Amino acid sequence: MDSDSDNSDTAPRISKAPSASSKLKSRRDLPPGAVATLKAWLLSPQHFNHPYPSPTEQQQLMQKTGIDKKQLKNWFTNARRRIWKPMLKKQIDSGSVPPPPSLPSSQPYRS
Repeated sequence: MDSDSDNSDTAPRISKAPSASSKLKSRRDLPPGAVATLKAWLLSPQHFNHPYPSPTEQQQLMQKTGIDKKQLKNWFTNARRRIWKPMLKKQIDSGSVPPPPSLPSSQPYRS
């Protein structure tokens, strides 16, 4: 057999051209430095018990990370669910943090 008749010539070729979906920026990719800054804020002792940045803190975090308000709000919404809540539950289960007070079932929540 000569070198021109090996399987490499008959094997299907995989296109290296970017597909339409790879041209779009991933919706979940924030700059790594931005994620580190936001995690540091969320997990800091002064914010851990109330992980909701004030409007002033939001502006500071947006400037520091270079992300917009919608990205910031979405990140905090997801982070409270995925990072903060499991950590809080683990601390409560281990007894290092008392559980939050529960509302009496006979009284509806009022804001």
